[in-house]
Amino acid sequence: MFKKFKLISKYFSKDSFIEITDIIKTENILDVKFKTSEDINRFLKEKYHFIEYLKFDFDLRNCPDGVCVIPAVSNLLPIVWFFDLKLIVDELDKNFYESIDEIKKGYQQMYPFVDFNGKIVVKNIIDYSYDSQDNSILLFSQGLDSLNSFVNHIDENLHLTTIHGSDIPLDKTEGFDYLSRQIDEFALKYNCENSFIRSNFRRCMNYQVLDKSLPEPMIDSWWHQLQHGIGILSHAVVMAYLKKSKCIYIASSHSESYANSLGLDYVRCASSPIIDNQFKFASCKIVHDGYEYRRIDKLENIVDFSRSHETLKLRVCFTSRDGSNCSICEKCARSIFGLISMGEDPNEYGFNVDEDRLKLIKHNLDYLKTGKEKKGWRQNNYRPYHWINIQKNFQDNRDEFEDNETVNWIFDYDFLGS
Repeated sequence: MFKKFKLISKYFSKDSFIEITDIIKTENILDVKFKTSEDINRFLKEKYHFIEYLKFDFDLRNCPDGVCVIPAVSNLLPIVWFFDLKLIVDELDKNFYESIDEIKKGYQQMYPFVDFNGKIVVKNIIDYSYDSQDNSILLFSQGLDSLNSFVNHIDENLHLTTIHGSDIPLDKTEGFDYLSRQIDEFALKYNCENSFIRSNFRRCMNYQVLDKSLPEPMIDSWWHQLQHGIGILSHAVVMAYLKKSKCIYIASSHSESYANSLGLDYVRCASSPIIDNQFKFASCKIVHDGYEYRRIDKLENIVDFSRSHETLKLRVCFTSRDGSNCSICEKCARSIFGLISMGEDPNEYGFNVDEDRLKLIKHNLDYLKTGKEKKGWRQNNYRPYHWINIQKNFQDNRDEFEDNETVNWIFDYDFLGS
């Protein structure tokens, strides 16, 4: 496994590099251009990092280059470390520069079978600290994780920001328009500021090549295992600097309990407390939020909030690209059954569910357990741990569901069996 990685790495020389060449700023658009040695070309489809900030009433030209370059640098760092390259930057914020080694240590702790090396060459390291104001930024997708963080920090003068180009591709404008209308309404209802970010940070990566470069223990994807934590949260850095925010929250994808169920201290995922919490810049810290919550706990927290306020709409789907829930994929399915286990109607939370849909979910679970797969039901997405937590909720409320044949099969279902 380790030899496979070494064979890939040997094709790069000590002179292999990525260099930031230009930082172009308008009032709301940031365009960071870079060049590479020829041997790095195959990993990148575009050699620029483009960000457009929408509904954000600050001028990006008032943000120094040493801060503006942080999103591009953050998305390039995993490539630099993984392939032992040199990254050349003209100017960088002092606190971020000093946090880079700590972030890398987090990756090394998570993936001890990989050598994370590389060198960062910065010509000007400048302290851009500021006097923090009473506001925080929450990266907000309206998913289960970010809604849980919203509920927990609702009194902290939150600014919600949502990225187009992450789970909804840049060319899917109708889907993002639909989602942005929902989030605008949400922010207005709860008296929060909100904004949107458009970025090519995924489109510029050649994942087909990068994924094939991963050694065998890293069986998932470059995006999930190396990029998406600091890749996403770094987009809020420019906003935080201009707003003088004290904190950026990125909601946890996993939990300590889930990691322990796998026999790990931390799930092998690019967004993790041992990585995200090491990220610092200027006077702002990053908080990987909600790691102590199991997924079922987050759902219960949202349900409790909804019972005393208006019902929160969830967006959890990983197959839909139109901004809505498909209500049939595995991730939608476990959210639907989690809500039912709490006595809630999933239709009130943004799903489209009837008796036939619930029967189809059971059929898809059975199908997956035979070793077969279909869209939205893949072995690498199936999480028996989450289903077992939902099952326990049903078992604890057996009397309420005993006569409901559409769902009572879950009492004794073997989620671990094949």
